Amino acid sequence: MTSLSITLLLCVSFTSAHPFHGRIFGGKTAQPGQFPFLVSIQVESDSENVHGHYCGASIINDQWVLTATHCVFGWTPDDIYLLAGTNLLDTGGTAYNVSKIIKHQDFNTTTIWNDIALIKIEGKFEFTDVVKTIGIGEVSGGQSSTIVGWGSTKDGDPNELQYTEVTTLTPDDCARLAEAAPYNLERGPGQVCALGSVDVGPCHGDSGGPLLFNNTVVGMVSYALDPACAKGYPDIYTRAAYYVEWIDESISLY
Repeated sequence: MTSLSITLLLCVSFTSAHPFHGRIFGGKTAQPGQFPFLVSIQVESDSENVHGHYCGASIINDQWVLTATHCVFGWTPDDIYLLAGTNLLDTGGTAYNVSKIIKHQDFNTTTIWNDIALIKIEGKFEFTDVVKTIGIGEVSGGQSSTIVGWGSTKDGDPNELQYTEVTTLTPDDCARLAEAAPYNLERGPGQVCALGSVDVGPCHGDSGGPLLFNNTVVGMVSYALDPACAKGYPDIYTRAAYYVEWIDESISLY
């Protein structure tokens, strides 16, 4: 990958923000088992001219994964399945059917606030060396973090899982660097900014995948400030720790 950039590119129109459905620009190829908590959200229906890998998600317990609401916006459990335990989209791994999708009730399609969702599988994950859970953590500005996904690269859509490093930003630094961006939306406490160098960042297909720090998920890829990936503007992630209470309460209901 030459750039990890993500844009909110949905089958619905969310004002001017661009959710990411693609791969990481400027990334490196992951080793088998390097990110065992990552799954691919696969769309089975061709009704929206979409089929195969759509978004990323992280396994947080034996039945649930964490992703972004825009990744499941408009889909039903019958439309998607999860692919776990492989770095390759075209071979290996285990497919899990979905029994429940929980989207945040206050997801805002204008500001893209509360862009968080949970997916429950039928049955339970079979944990192995390449299928494991990951915890939720917090991050401050100025920290080197990792993003990972099957999002678009300059060379097209990758089959192999990619990852790269970005740096988290303070709210002030994010605001300063976002001033000239094409889509500079108001940001809130449930979001975190991160920035890679030019040609390094998330892209279409990385949405919902994790921002990692200290071996925890601290964010989920939400949207880009530029519809083109990795153009030197911050990318926006849903801040996972901000929603821990919502996650616990939602899971407890099902």
